[in-house]
Amino acid sequence: KGKLTKTGVEKKEGRALSQEEWLAVQSKLPKLLEQDRALVALMMYEGLRRGEALGLTWDNVDFESNCIHVVQQAAFNNGANMATIQSPKTKTSNRTIPLVKPLKEILVHIERQGKFIVGNKDTPYTKSMLVKALKRIKKILEIDDLHPHMFRYSHATVLHELGVDDKTIQQWEDHASQETTTNIYIKNSQIMSDRAEAMLSDFASSKR
Repeated sequence: KGKLTKTGVEKKEGRALSQEEWLAVQSKLPKLLEQDRALVALMMYEGLRRGEALGLTWDNVDFESNCIHVVQQAAFNNGANMATIQSPKTKTSNRTIPLVKPLKEILVHIERQGKFIVGNKDTPYTKSMLVKALKRIKKILEIDDLHPHMFRYSHATVLHELGVDDKTIQQWEDHASQETTTNIYIKNSQIMSDRAEAMLSDFASSKR
């Protein structure tokens, strides 16, 4: 499925990881370099945008209250190599989200070397550093079409498959509307189709 850009060129829509791919990624996280592992975990377990993950500082993580405060993002404006720290995408993007246990376990074992969780001491990754990191990540995870936003798609899709309501997913990921959550980010999966078929079959069979 694709959509047209402003220039009329079709832009392919991203996909979510299957549950099998998700579990495979989890098993390979220890093979990643420390900051590569943190970057993937922030996008995969929290559904953060790439810029939100790169802009996250240690001060934004509350380990006692088990939450993350998303208050800024790192942006490569006008193709710049150096990132600019600026406000999140929209007013509602400034939000507090749960700190997921697997991510917490990863973060508490990282040796802090600066202000940013994923960065070059007290500055976030440059664009060239990010490109190199993604190449390393793609090679180890062995996903040919890997893209940072794939983890965000996957976060919403897995929550949906686990039965979390769309409103909660919308607020967690900061989607403009529930329609965005449902139509763009939550990818239809065979798991959901199989579950729906089983539920309907059980219901119909019980009424015979």
